[in-house]
Amino acid sequence: MSQWFNTAAFAIPTQYTIGNAGRGIITGPHLFNTDLNAGKRFALPWREGMNIEFRAEFFNVFNHPQFSNPDVSLGDANFGKITGAANPRKGQLALKLYF
Repeated sequence: MSQWFNTAAFAIPTQYTIGNAGRGIITGPHLFNTDLNAGKRFALPWREGMNIEFRAEFFNVFNHPQFSNPDVSLGDANFGKITGAANPRKGQLALKLYF
């Protein structure tokens, strides 16, 4: 993203002064994340008391882009820009034996 907030509203304070900007005034993009989990446990007919469990887990199922927070280092070349994304869609499968 080219610019997340108005960078012209910020300036480096003059010598021997502190700025007047409040703490936490810049917020990043919202997150939209949906996870999905499904599992099933099966009894093993040839061994009493033994079970096997199959599990499937998917993270960020709808593959919605999750942008990182903007760069808030005043004077930096990327000040006010979002330069990355995180949390792509991922999935994992598991098989567990209970005895």
